[in-house]
Amino acid sequence: MPARIPPPQSKDLPAGALTAGIFDDNLSIEFFKSYHGRLLETQAAGLPSFTLAAHEADEYLTQKVPFTDDLEQFRATLVGHQYAGGSDFPEAPDAGLAEANQLQWRTGADVARILFWPADAPHHVEKAAAMKSSIEASQDQEVHIYPIASSGIDEFPEFTMRASAQLTLRRYMFLTDNSGLGARRRLRHSPQW
Repeated sequence: MPARIPPPQSKDLPAGALTAGIFDDNLSIEFFKSYHGRLLETQAAGLPSFTLAAHEADEYLTQKVPFTDDLEQFRATLVGHQYAGGSDFPEAPDAGLAEANQLQWRTGADVARILFWPADAPHHVEKAAAMKSSIEASQDQEVHIYPIASSGIDEFPEFTMRASAQLTLRRYMFLTDNSGLGARRRLRHSPQW
């Protein structure tokens, strides 16, 4: 997402006029990192020594939980799973899918290997090759991806999610605001059920 940079001020402003701008560094972490680096290189003395890792820190990027045959253990793990932090844009589904591809999937013709991918934001543009590689690895292992889009995602993540479903022979799913929750979802095509 492009940096939220204040527009240039008009030279026709009256003397003493108050103007304002905004930088949303959470929505543009790459822009913030370049600013952070430039400032620390030139004026390190006296600045708080926050590392880039501290600025990028979420609770975790991925969290792997091995498969189990114990249904109660699975339920307890699922119920105990919480996430905080984030709120950044875009996301890292390439890392999540890559981690899922490393799980010990059961083999055999009688086994269904399915993966649910809920998301409300796209992957990082610079991670397009990693995203493609992760989807292809799922496809190679016959892991079927069910993307679940929410919050009125735009065409960029929709394309990636729909492609992952099509390539792994599954269906793209999306949440709508019929319940009154979340953002409106414009249907560009009539779904074929």
